[in-house]
Parts: sequence; C-alpha cells; structure tokens
Amino acid sequence: MNRNMRKKQILNILSSAKIPYTAREITDLCYPISLSCISGLLKRYSLYGLIKRKRKNNKFQYIITEKGLKRLEFLLGSENIKPKIDLLVREKIRL
Repeated sequence: MNRNMRKKQILNILSSAKIPYTAREITDLCYPISLSCISGLLKRYSLYGLIKRKRKNNKFQYIITEKGLKRLEFLLGSENIKPKIDLLVREKIRL
C-alpha cells in the first residue's frame, strides 16, 4: 500500500468520526498496519496540519482538520466530500 493510500484511508476514517479516535482505534480499522506505523503517520499528519491531536488520559486523540478534509477531497478525486467540510465548519468536534 503506498503512502497516499494510507493517508486516504486514515483521513477517511477520521472524516466520518463523530468523536476523536485514538491511535489504537484507528489501527483496529486499518488492519494489518501496526500500531507503531499508524502512530508515526498520525504524528506526521499532525505536523502537516491535516489532523489535530490532543493528549487526554495519557493517550492522544485525533480529529481531522479542514485542511485534512481538503487533502482527502484531492486524494479521492471525483468523489465529493464538501458536505463533510461544511459539517466540520458548522459543528466543531471537541477534544
């Protein structure tokens, strides 16, 4: 699986989430990718501004940002995720 496919998979999971996810929860949805690989990708995407992370109860929780939604839209190509972007702008997910 190439890096854009993984990025698309992770951003797609976070774009449909109503609550923040931990790295473990994302790993469970991205089988067979390891937790350490997912953790590294999530940290990198956070540095890029595609997702936002916050420590809670000694674990990081992740949500997608508007920049991440726009990148996902680019990666998906013809599929339109504008309703998800509008929802994110209207209803901020709280960490």
